[in-house]
Order: sequence, then C-alpha cells, then structure tokens
Amino acid sequence: MTILYICIISLNIDDILRGEIDDATFWMVAVQTIVVIEFGYFSVGSLLYYWRVRKTIQ
Repeated sequence: MTILYICIISLNIDDILRGEIDDATFWMVAVQTIVVIEFGYFSVGSLLYYWRVRKTIQ
C-alpha cells in the first residue's frame, strides 16, 4: 500500500514540476505525503516495540 502511495505521489510531483496541476491535486499530494509519513512512523514504532518485547521474553 505504501509503495502504491509513493508511486502516485511521484507521478503527481512530476506534474507539479511541469506546472500541469491544479490546487485540488496539489492538496491531494500533500495529504498523501502526510499519510505515507504517518504510516511509516507507526510501522517503525510497532516494529521497535515488537523487538523490545521479543528481547524481554527471551
């Protein structure tokens, strides 16, 4: 899912750089970027928690 979002964002950033974009699409890219960053933050946090708990159990 994250890879799909990153591909969509990269395609839209290409349009932004060429100047072929409207305001709605710009805000969509901004929101998608925030969602990808937030999802990555929560994923890393979950993995770190899992590793801590795993080390505690062993």
